[in-house]
Amino acid sequence: MAKIESGKVEIKNEKFNFRVFIESITSIYFTQAKARNIDYETILIGDIPEQLNGDSLRLNQILGNLLSNALKFTPDNGKIKFKITLVKSSTDEDILKFEVIDNGCGIKKENADKIFNAFEQEDDSITKRYGGTGLGLSISKRFAHLMGGEISVQSKEGEGSDFIVQIPFKKVLDQKPIRKSDLGNLNVLVVDDDIETCTNTKSLLNKIGLNADWVDNGFDAIKKIEESIKENDKFDVCLIDWKMPYIDGIETTRRIREIAEDKDILVILITAYDVEEIREEALRVGANGVINKPLFESTIVEAIENAKNHNETYEVMKDGFAGNVFAGKRILIAEDNDLNLEIASELMIMNGAEVEKAKDGKEAVDMFAGSKEGYYDLILMDIQMPVMNGYEATKEIRKLDRRDAKTVSIVAMSANVFESDVRKSIESGMNDHIGKPINMDEIYDKLGAQFS
Repeated sequence: MAKIESGKVEIKNEKFNFRVFIESITSIYFTQAKARNIDYETILIGDIPEQLNGDSLRLNQILGNLLSNALKFTPDNGKIKFKITLVKSSTDEDILKFEVIDNGCGIKKENADKIFNAFEQEDDSITKRYGGTGLGLSISKRFAHLMGGEISVQSKEGEGSDFIVQIPFKKVLDQKPIRKSDLGNLNVLVVDDDIETCTNTKSLLNKIGLNADWVDNGFDAIKKIEESIKENDKFDVCLIDWKMPYIDGIETTRRIREIAEDKDILVILITAYDVEEIREEALRVGANGVINKPLFESTIVEAIENAKNHNETYEVMKDGFAGNVFAGKRILIAEDNDLNLEIASELMIMNGAEVEKAKDGKEAVDMFAGSKEGYYDLILMDIQMPVMNGYEATKEIRKLDRRDAKTVSIVAMSANVFESDVRKSIESGMNDHIGKPINMDEIYDKLGAQFS
């Protein structure tokens, strides 16, 4: 905090892939929400650019703090919505609004203005039960201001909170155009119980040059399909949300297939959840593909093109999530927090790595010392751990009398990402340093560099 207050924090203005950035955040916090049966969804509103100029690391820290707090204060079986809106777009700037909305315990009205002050906590009973918001919100406020933005909260005690961050980003002038070839003049039906998602998806489809209509439930979707077939003005594509009240996307798809019979209607299921959870069942009832929210323009184009050109089962892989980035690599992850350990492990496994786990620094040292030479390709080392911290563990590994102890790549994982923190990691014998919450762009760049 002292560095922020003294003005020593540097805010970068670099081009980054916003789609990959948001998909990475969604993947991480969905996993945490799923573990507690919390309904988590990311929604995009407006024609949001897929590339932005700004400080992705600071933005990641701001959003990570807000989403972590939402998870902390939202009860099991609750709901969290992560909403991103394009507020204003000019020739040189895009202003985005990020909202983290939960149905947790909420904040007393008289304390809402104090929530961003360093070290001030809410109700003691809530703090004891969940832990406090601590310094995170104060730092988030400072980062938002340094980036030219602002942060606020709307909350009602006992009902939940809506944390709002609005930040300007310089326009990327060489924005890569979305390919729109070969889609033709298709009629698309959007089916989702979230009306904002429906209207936004319709706008994106219209921008691509497609005709679009929407309904907010499966029953109306079936009725629309029946009417379109009778009028010989059928829909070519149905984009159907999986989780809807009354009848879900699976049942809606099954009934559409019964109605359409041999009609050439492409059905693509959309889910905020894990694709693999529904993939097999979706294919069985006749879906042509399954894709993840959030829906960027390119996500929709890729989905329709794949279904149209191949008319077979597929899954649109998210940028960077190709499934084999770290294929053949064995990674030891040392992390004392069970949830963080699970998330880091899942992200590595998703990208083809073999993973072994240690719960503290000493266990990591023992596992490395007990392995055959060259067994581990890389160690992801948390810094703050009981028994032995990450710095000490790294020094112990480097002192071992074996060749790979000197050469194995060790990468720090820490929420502390100031220059002095990175320098301390390097001085202890580590090869690099990545921030928490995990940013997949940074993972690919820094771990990829170690493997190259």
